[in-house]
Amino acid sequence: FGQPVWTRDGCGLLLVGWPHTSPNFPGVAKKLGVVFCYNRPAYIYHVPVSRSGDGGVLSFGPATPVSKPHHGSATWPAFSPDGCLLVYLSHDAAVETGTHGATAKLCSAQWPDACSASASPRVLIDVVDVPPPGLGAASFPGLYANTLPESPFFAGGAALVVPTQW
Repeated sequence: FGQPVWTRDGCGLLLVGWPHTSPNFPGVAKKLGVVFCYNRPAYIYHVPVSRSGDGGVLSFGPATPVSKPHHGSATWPAFSPDGCLLVYLSHDAAVETGTHGATAKLCSAQWPDACSASASPRVLIDVVDVPPPGLGAASFPGLYANTLPESPFFAGGAALVVPTQW
């Protein structure tokens, strides 16, 4: 597990987990790296956390998948300032094609509804298969982001900064 983020109420952690074997590369016996290898499946999990009194011992509950089965490679979870919106990157195109550095999706889900089995995340920026010709904003080639900033929201949560290569 990695990329931990506390829930706003402090009663849980979101973590990214990578399977030890990669279903999209069944012939590869070794574990694929997590740095610059976005074609490796990854899922966001919620782990409930409780504390026994002030300064007491932390107890962790079972990990519940948040991004499964919607996204095969979900990374970099981040919460809006009010804690009601979860955003994350999805590298599904890389998992499906095996391509390193494929275009990503920016997704969101209402929190804590994202933990529900019936939750359906929303795609804010989708994969661009073929960018339109020309220059400028109309020819956006897709989101090539490998991370979200630690605090990606600004303007009171009304805007989101996502670094991308373009």
